[in-house]
Amino acid sequence: MIRPLDSSLLGRRGAKRLWNRCPANRWLEHDLEQWETIRVGSSASVESPAPLARLQPSRPTLAGRAATSIAKIWGEFAQDGFWLSCMVAFALLWAVELWIVQKMTIESAQFDIWGPRYLFWMPKIRFAIDLCFTLSCALCLGRRGLVLACFLSLFFDLGLLAYTANYHRTFSLLTVYTQWNDGQSLAGFDPTLISKWAMVAFGVALVAKLQLVTVAARPRFSFAMQWGLVALCVAAYCGLMFTINQADPAKFSKLLNRRELAYFCASRGYALPWLMEWKYLGNRETLQTALDDRQQTSDRLTPLESPLAVGDRLVIIQVESLGYDVIGTRMNGREVTPFLNQLKDQSYFYRVTAPVYNGSADADFSLLAGAEPSKTTVNYNLPAYPFDNALPGFLANYHYGTTALLGGRGVVYNRRAAFEKMKFSQVLFAEEIVERYSGRIANLGVSDAELMGLSSLLMRQPAKKTCHFLVTVGSHAPFNTLANSQKEVFPNSLDANENYFNCVRHVDNTLRDYVMGLPANTTVVIYGDHTAPISQPGYQTDRDGTSHRVPYLIYNVGQNLARSQRTRDSSVAQSGQLTLTDMANYLRAQVAGSQASPSDLPDLRLTANR
Repeated sequence: MIRPLDSSLLGRRGAKRLWNRCPANRWLEHDLEQWETIRVGSSASVESPAPLARLQPSRPTLAGRAATSIAKIWGEFAQDGFWLSCMVAFALLWAVELWIVQKMTIESAQFDIWGPRYLFWMPKIRFAIDLCFTLSCALCLGRRGLVLACFLSLFFDLGLLAYTANYHRTFSLLTVYTQWNDGQSLAGFDPTLISKWAMVAFGVALVAKLQLVTVAARPRFSFAMQWGLVALCVAAYCGLMFTINQADPAKFSKLLNRRELAYFCASRGYALPWLMEWKYLGNRETLQTALDDRQQTSDRLTPLESPLAVGDRLVIIQVESLGYDVIGTRMNGREVTPFLNQLKDQSYFYRVTAPVYNGSADADFSLLAGAEPSKTTVNYNLPAYPFDNALPGFLANYHYGTTALLGGRGVVYNRRAAFEKMKFSQVLFAEEIVERYSGRIANLGVSDAELMGLSSLLMRQPAKKTCHFLVTVGSHAPFNTLANSQKEVFPNSLDANENYFNCVRHVDNTLRDYVMGLPANTTVVIYGDHTAPISQPGYQTDRDGTSHRVPYLIYNVGQNLARSQRTRDSSVAQSGQLTLTDMANYLRAQVAGSQASPSDLPDLRLTANR
């Protein structure tokens, strides 16, 4: 016979534990509690017609639920206020650090197209974008993640500063990736170019961020609260990006032609522009289209024109906005280009079509590559584009040293990276001219007089063979670079159309001083990159859509070549049917015909693109 267990032998706690171990006992206890509640309620209020109805909780109102939620949120903030304060301070310090690095490493040549209102708000919006990013990281990463982020951020910031100081361009993930794949690593990378004060400042910021992470207690936020805050920051980030994209008239597709990467980084930071760079410039189809376009080579002049003895010193000058019709034009009773008018009578002289599909960079690309540019993309913007048959490499086969001198900055049309890939012996943009030769940047770049003066100085240095490729900026729109004392055609004019002729006259004077100072037998090539959109009585812009007619002169210092030009009075030279590609390949053919090359080299005159 089973006897009931005496609870006194187990004690009160032991009996309770034994009772709770039996599920049937717990169910019975639960039912008894419910009946007891009903019984007590019934005896307390006999008049209530529906005692069971009071057991059902009433549905709270919307205001009540909102108040409850706010109270809950406030309670979580109250219990984790110190941690939240530390994270906000951490995010703010990190955002300031990112903003300063961006300001120091993003250089664009196209800020002038923005109005003053946009320029005022641009850096502020970028700081808000940075703050949304750092807040998101601070809220969703744990202590270890934030410590790792601090060190990665320091490494990244110092790397950006060193890269910009070393290469004078905005860092491009796509450029580094493609050049690394091609075996062109970051040779010459010099971390010592970073300012010591910058390293100290970033080191102090690192210590401060680590201290904030260390002293902050572990958060006790609920999962919904923590990730709700993160979602709010991400939504603000996306909203700011949407706002800046709507306010900026230039869309990301402009990366293909008229905008460089830095233009977009300046207002949006690095992340989104890098993604868009991969989408547009890293597209295989875009590169293949450019490669297909460069197969359109042309060499129609070589079989028709007289041979030319190219000197050991070769100068090629691309003059900004020099249209064909400006040669020989008189405005306000004065010759606009008196020197070029005389020079063409002693030179091979042509009316040539310059391509302007994407911008003025198409002209120098045609001359340097000996092929047609892409119809949709500035070739210089494509990091994977191969410049395997560029003019500097071609001239190196004939022992020419090549120097590029450009009055503008290297960021314009991303020329710097492209010119380095072309294997110029030396590349001097406005930045190098200022740094190495005490030049001065005014308006769009170094003045034409300083540019040509530097070329003249370098030409005097002993060298067996040398070639200088110059690109001027003095006659660039909006034609407002001259002082009143320099305006000869229309004195003291404030009209843009009239000042175009003043600028061209000033460039003509500079060319006169430069060419007249060159050594005898120096071969000089002068051409325009495109025409100017000028509307002036007595002058008509010589252009047709994307085809601009420009002058092209070939002159040997101390010689009169005009009498030996076979095509001088023919339609070949005057109709505009010749392109800059034709002229580039004619020049190469004359170099190959007049300069001794190593016997083991193949015939390079046809300039077939590989």
